[in-house]
Amino acid sequence: MSESNVTRALSEGGADSVLVFAERYAEMGLSVIPINYREKKPALNWKPYQDRRPTQGELREWFHNGQAQNVAVVCGQVSGNLVVIDFDSPEAYSRFFEGNAELERETPIVRTARGFHVWLRTAEPIRSFVISDLSVDVIAEAKFVLVPPSIHPSGHHYEFVNGLRTPIIVEGFLQAMKKRCYALGARIPSLESTSPAQTQARTRHFRVKRERKITEENKLRIIDAMVPHWIRGRRNRLTMCLLGLLLKRGIAQEDARDIISRICDLASDEEKQQRLAQVPYHYRKDPRVRHNMKGISGLREILG
Repeated sequence: MSESNVTRALSEGGADSVLVFAERYAEMGLSVIPINYREKKPALNWKPYQDRRPTQGELREWFHNGQAQNVAVVCGQVSGNLVVIDFDSPEAYSRFFEGNAELERETPIVRTARGFHVWLRTAEPIRSFVISDLSVDVIAEAKFVLVPPSIHPSGHHYEFVNGLRTPIIVEGFLQAMKKRCYALGARIPSLESTSPAQTQARTRHFRVKRERKITEENKLRIIDAMVPHWIRGRRNRLTMCLLGLLLKRGIAQEDARDIISRICDLASDEEKQQRLAQVPYHYRKDPRVRHNMKGISGLREILG
């Protein structure tokens, strides 16, 4: 799904435009759910999609039936540790980032009915929390947010300020939030990642494979097979599925990084650094999340 298709769908509107957006979000590794039109209420039981992303068939069933729908993405691990910082007003947003012009070039920002949503990905799963003094709501694990082209109950259209793009990955997110609270004189909330007990419970039945090296010959086979298909609109999904395959085969992180780097160079991928950032990000994931990543099956879906 190209960026031009998304832009065209937004300008044309209509029920089919929601499917275009939903498919693009899915390509970015986000869990998508349908929301009742001009509401914030899910149109189905959305709990299963806190643990798995919907299939292409489910997306078409939800968004290609001629009915007007809103759409949301589920935050947290299922969407690659997606975190959305919700600002109640433009003033709260401006105060927090102090006119950081770089931000809008780096990560998606959505104009909401009252303020802005800033999309990020974190290195580890975190819980949602509120910074009342700054009118900031950090939306994370097991929560969802409305996304373009949804319509708020007030009639406001959700829209991207800077176009749809891959969210940046933030290292040390919780520590950075604490520092920002301190700098702005705000009370620092109790900030925690998901608890060790929860992580242990999730990973109990999943054994981590020992990393192994891959021969240069096999590296070249993978690179030669991927480069012809490394085209705009597919690259992010191909990166995630290729990493899923390498992780499940126990390939060492340094070899995975080398393979992705050489593919990007040969395919003239201008977003090479974003692809490479996904390598340590996915290799740090707990075994349950690794287990749920698509590998060869995902590559077959994309490449036919």
